Amino acid sequence: MLKHHKRTVTSLLALAGLVGAATANAGSFQWSSNGPWGGPISAVASAPSQPQVMYAASQYGYVYRSADGGATWQTRHYVAFTYINALVVDPTNPDRLYAGTVRSVDGGASWTGGGDPSARAIAIDSGNPNVLYAGGSFGDQSYVVRSGNGGFSWDDVTHGLTNVGINAIVIRTGPEPDVLVGTSGGIFRSTDSGASWNPSDDGLTDLYVQTLVGDPANPAVLFAGTGTGGVFKSVDGGAFWSPSNIGLPELNVYAMLVAPGAVFAAVSSFGIYRSTDGGAHWTLADSGVREPVLVNSFALGGQDVFAGTPRGLYRTGDLGASWATSHEGLAGNLADNVTVSPSSALLAAGTQTGLFLSSDDGRTWTDPNGEGLGTGAVATIIAAAFDPQDEATMYASLNACCGVYKTTDGGLHWALTTLRVGDTWKIIVDPTDPETLYAGTGATPYRSPDGGGYWESVHQGIPATLSLNSLALDPNNPNILFAATKSELVPSDPESGIYRSTDGATTWQRSSEGLADVWTLDMVVAPSDSQRLYTSSGYVSTDGGAHWSPMGMGGYAVAVDPTDALTVYVGTMDEGVYRSRDGGLNWQNMSIGLPLDTTVVAVYSLAMGPGGTVLHAGTTRGVFSYSFAFDDVLPGDLFYEPVRTLALNLLTTGCGNGNFCPTMSMTRAQASVLLLRTANGPEFQPPPATGTVFADVPADAFAAAWIEESAAEGITGGCGGGNFCPGATATRAQMAVFLLRAKHGPKYAPPPATGLLFADVPADAFAAAWIEELANEGISSGCGGGNFCPNGPTNRGQAAALLVRTFGLE
Repeated sequence: MLKHHKRTVTSLLALAGLVGAATANAGSFQWSSNGPWGGPISAVASAPSQPQVMYAASQYGYVYRSADGGATWQTRHYVAFTYINALVVDPTNPDRLYAGTVRSVDGGASWTGGGDPSARAIAIDSGNPNVLYAGGSFGDQSYVVRSGNGGFSWDDVTHGLTNVGINAIVIRTGPEPDVLVGTSGGIFRSTDSGASWNPSDDGLTDLYVQTLVGDPANPAVLFAGTGTGGVFKSVDGGAFWSPSNIGLPELNVYAMLVAPGAVFAAVSSFGIYRSTDGGAHWTLADSGVREPVLVNSFALGGQDVFAGTPRGLYRTGDLGASWATSHEGLAGNLADNVTVSPSSALLAAGTQTGLFLSSDDGRTWTDPNGEGLGTGAVATIIAAAFDPQDEATMYASLNACCGVYKTTDGGLHWALTTLRVGDTWKIIVDPTDPETLYAGTGATPYRSPDGGGYWESVHQGIPATLSLNSLALDPNNPNILFAATKSELVPSDPESGIYRSTDGATTWQRSSEGLADVWTLDMVVAPSDSQRLYTSSGYVSTDGGAHWSPMGMGGYAVAVDPTDALTVYVGTMDEGVYRSRDGGLNWQNMSIGLPLDTTVVAVYSLAMGPGGTVLHAGTTRGVFSYSFAFDDVLPGDLFYEPVRTLALNLLTTGCGNGNFCPTMSMTRAQASVLLLRTANGPEFQPPPATGTVFADVPADAFAAAWIEESAAEGITGGCGGGNFCPGATATRAQMAVFLLRAKHGPKYAPPPATGLLFADVPADAFAAAWIEELANEGISSGCGGGNFCPNGPTNRGQAAALLVRTFGLE
C-alpha cells in the first residue's frame, strides 16, 4: 500500500497584544514558515505587458505570483486539487491569467469557471486576447476547446482530433489566425477557428509531438519537440518540418522555448540544451540545475529565462551559461516528514525535492544536495531519522522507491542500505543502541541490528493479510514497540488494529481493546509517561496500549510534548492543528497563521523540539513552526515562566525573529488586545471598528476594533477628552485597573484604599484602590523597596507575569 497520496508563507508577525511593531490590524500569525521553498513547478508564465510579473503553478493546484521578475513569490489562491499543466497570461492585462480553462482576473487571488484546470495546453491570441484555445483529455477522450470571450465560455472544436493526445497549441496571429496543435499523432492546423483540422506535419508525420513553440520575432519559424525524433524546425509556418538535432544526446524533447539569442530544449533526463544558431547545433546548458533535470515548462521573464522543474524554479540571465534557484517565498514544497534530532534542535524536512536541514528551528534551511539519495528519479522523502548519538548520521527513504538510505556526513553523500523495499514510511533509531534500526513498510516491520547493513522482516504475530500503517517505539524501553495495522481487502477485519511487542519486535501480540476499526497513520508514546500513547486516528491509551478510548480528535499526524504527557497535538487534512492539554479530553484549534483561509493546507507530520519548546508541522506548503520559547528569555530569566505560560496558552509569539522583547514598553492599544485575548481566548476576534468611539482612533487605526471592544466591555473609558491615547505607554497604575476590570467585570469596584501598602501610593492617588487590590489578590507586589511605581511603564515581561497571575494561567 502507498500510504502517501497527497494534496499540497507567512511571515511571523507578533501578536498584537504583545507586539513589537504596529501592524495594519490586530491579527496574529501564530505559525511561521520560511521554507523549504521551491517544490515541483509544473508551469510558469510571464505577463507580456509587464515582464516583471510572473506566475508559477505547482502540481498540486497552487498558483504563485511574483511582481519582481521572479526574485520573490507570494502564494495566490488554490485553484483545484489537480496537476496544473499550462498557464498563460493576457498580453494586455498582467492580472488576467488562465490555468487551463479556469480564469482569474485579479492576479490569481480568485478563480472562476468550471473548466479543466489540468488542460495540457492553452494559447491566447496576442492580436485578440479574448480568443483562446485549450486542449487536453477527460479520461481516454481528447478535446480542443475555443473561447471567443476571454474564457467566460468555451466551445468544443475537437472535430476529428479525439484519437490523438493534445499536448501543445500555438496561435499564429494574422488576418486569419493559424492554430497549430501538437498531438500524439503529429501536428494539425486549423484556419477556420477550429471548424476543421488538417495535418500540418510534413517531415514529422505521426511523431509524438510533446511541445510546440513559435519564434516571437518571426511568426514563420516554429519548433516542435517530439518523443522519439528530437527537435524539428519549420521556417514556413508549419507547412514543412526538418529535423534539427545536432548535439542532442537523446531524441526525447518535452519542453522548448525561443528566447532572444537562443533556443532552449529540455531533453529527457539529459538536461537543458541550448542553440544559438537557430537550432542548427545544440550544447548542454544546465550548469547549476540540480540533477536530474526534468523541465516541465520554460518561460521568458524580461531578459531572463525560467525553467519549472520537479525540484523547483530555476533562472538564467546569461542564456543558460549558469542557472540558480529563483523561489524565495514559493511555498510549494510539500513537506511529507519533519524530524528533530534528539540530541539538539537540528531539524530535517523530507520534501518532494529532497532532504533539507535547519539548525535554527526552521527559520533558515540548507540543502545538502544529497548525492546518491535516489536513483535519478525525483521522489518525495517520506521518512527520516537521526542517530541520537551522532546527528551527522541520518537515514531517509523515498516514496515508492528504493528503500532506506544512510549518510554519515550530514547528508552530503548517501548510500542505499540493504533494505530496498519501496514505500518505507517510518524509520526509528533505538535511542540506547543507535545500531538498532526499525523500518515500517506497507507490508511488514523490519529490523536492522547493525546500522542498516542487514535487515530482517519481524512480523511474527501480525497476520500477513494486514497492511502496516504506523510504527512507534517506547523511548524509555526500546524493547517495546507498537504497530498499527489495517486490512485493505476485508472491511472491519477483526484481526486488524494495534499490535504490541515487548521483545524488540521479535514477536507481536494484538493490543486493541476499545479501538475502532480505523486507519491509524501515526502513533506516539509520551516520553514522560510510557503508559500514555496517542494515535492520529483519535485514540488514547493510559495503560501502555492494553486498552484504548476515543479522545474526540483525529487526523493525519500526532505529537506529544516530551515534558508533559497530557499535552498532545493532532494535525488534520484541512483544519490545521489542534491541541489538548488534558490528555485528549478538550481540544483547542491552534491554526492561526496556517494559510487555511484561501488554500487547502494538509498537515502530514508533527514533531516537537527538545524540551517541548517548538512544534514543527510538515504541510503541503512547507514546514511551519510554532515556538513556545524565545531566544531573549531563557530558562532562569526573571520572566521565563510567565512568558512561556503565555506562549503555551497561544497568546503570544513574541516580537519577531525568535525574540519576546521583555523590556519593551507596552502601549495602551497593545494592552487592549492582550487583555481581551487573554480573557476571551486566543481565537477571540472583536466586532469591526466603527471609528466613532474615540476621536483619536479611526476605524482603520491599529487595534481599533480591540480598543472599541475594550471600551464596550468596560475595561477602559479612554484617557479623557474623548480620546484613548492608543500610542501612550500603559502605566503600572493603568494596568491595575485594566486587569481587575477584565477579571471581575465592568461593574467591579475594589475596596477603598488605605494608603498603607506602598510608600508611593497614598490613599488619594490615582487608582490607589485598584493598586492595593492587585496586591491583595497576589497579582503584584510592587516594584521593590516598598514602592509600586504607579507612573512607571509596563513592559512586556511584566505584562506577561501580571496576566498569568490575574487569570490563573497554567
